[in-house]
Amino acid sequence: TAGRRLDAKTISDRLYVVSPRNVEVLKLCALTSYNTNDMNAAESFVAQILQREPDNTEYILFRAKILFNKGEYIKVSSLLDVYAKTNRTNRDYLLLKARLLLTWNKNTTSAFSVVQDALSRYPDDEEVILLAAEIASETGTLVNGRSASELVAPVLRKDPGNPAALKIKVKEAV
Repeated sequence: TAGRRLDAKTISDRLYVVSPRNVEVLKLCALTSYNTNDMNAAESFVAQILQREPDNTEYILFRAKILFNKGEYIKVSSLLDVYAKTNRTNRDYLLLKARLLLTWNKNTTSAFSVVQDALSRYPDDEEVILLAAEIASETGTLVNGRSASELVAPVLRKDPGNPAALKIKVKEAV
């Protein structure tokens, strides 16, 4: 809940005051800042982590996610290129790459290709399924042989009130 996230942020901020150079504290602060939608603080903490651990690919990708939320797509693209040198199959990488291709590049064909890869690797992942369904809905194409409605069906079986899945289902019906 929002209240618990704010409590976690308050605690992590206190830890930072006591141990501003501790990498584990910086990681906690970065995560709680991100989860409370304080992207500027999250970026600052991740930058400090990467100064100490420049090869930490997990935080290179995390920085890309933060910058995506801030709309800094050129930086996101560069960070994804760096990350791709070590791992091109990570779920979060594939999701962010597909979103970047859709949002910034407006390249639905490439986004389609990336999301197909993600769906084949992570067939039961709700976030992957929803992004695949969104792309299928926007392009009017099948993703891995399934329509947007077919893709969201298992998500809606598990959670009939899932707002993202319902939005896609409604778009398909119109």
